[in-house]
Amino acid sequence: MNRRTPSEFRDAIRKVRKLYSTPEVLAKVLRLLQKPDVDLEDVGGVIKNDSALVADLIRLSNSALFSRGGGCVDLQLALQRLGMQQVIRAVELSLSKNVFGKGLSNYGISVEQYWRTSVLAALLMEQLANIHGVDAPEAYTIGLLQSMGRVLINEVLEEVKCPAHWERTVSLETWEVHQVGFTHAEAGALLLREWGFPASLVAPIEHQLGAPTAVPAQTTAGMLRFVRILLAADPIATTHPNPPAFPPDLLGWSGFASEEEALSLLVEAQGQLAKIAEGLGMATPPTSDPNSATTTTTTTTPPAASA
Repeated sequence: MNRRTPSEFRDAIRKVRKLYSTPEVLAKVLRLLQKPDVDLEDVGGVIKNDSALVADLIRLSNSALFSRGGGCVDLQLALQRLGMQQVIRAVELSLSKNVFGKGLSNYGISVEQYWRTSVLAALLMEQLANIHGVDAPEAYTIGLLQSMGRVLINEVLEEVKCPAHWERTVSLETWEVHQVGFTHAEAGALLLREWGFPASLVAPIEHQLGAPTAVPAQTTAGMLRFVRILLAADPIATTHPNPPAFPPDLLGWSGFASEEEALSLLVEAQGQLAKIAEGLGMATPPTSDPNSATTTTTTTTPPAASA
């Protein structure tokens, strides 16, 4: 195990915060929304200094993704078109492009895989939140940020010029612990706290790894653990070297009648993903079956979450 020193992580955190401003903007917007008298002008004041984010919000306000007409070139008009809740969603989508739209060299994870994993997790969390009757926007944000810690770990490994790459012969989490001493769940929580995200978002990300049935399925931690299982069924997003069979005991716990019913959530999320990629101007191919000449939505058998 190559446990890194606190100073190495402090340097890496500073660099990540400098490289990516959108997560900090999102944290500030979420804190603003806790105030009863907040308005779009307040939100615009937080957003306006992030030029990449402004450009994305204008683009999204003109896109079919948000069912708006074209012609908007001004941030304030874009905010008015979107409305408060849609502004948050647009900021999150911009974050997904600018943070997760980059590959992780030490992980050997491509741009497409990292972005796809993050957005699919957000969409799946939102679906589960609607099923269980809990806060769907918060669940979406948790899903989007669930793998944020990989950015920090990758940065640390690059800083110390570590030549190691994840070879997919062991689980991703096992490889992370061997390289830096802890997982992306712990690293993500560390980074999100630095950005000022609320505890209700940070806690389920920090505790996403244990056995799913150890927590209630209706909690954000339980939903996130179940999402990790569903993600393993996406052949591009999966980070499991050899996915085992879907654990039968999870069906009763999760409230689904069959494996097919549970996996239908993934099929729906895969369809939504294509629309989001188009709205952001990102190219992402549909899920393909390597054994077929036609493009299909592939649903392979997912594994149990890592302990």
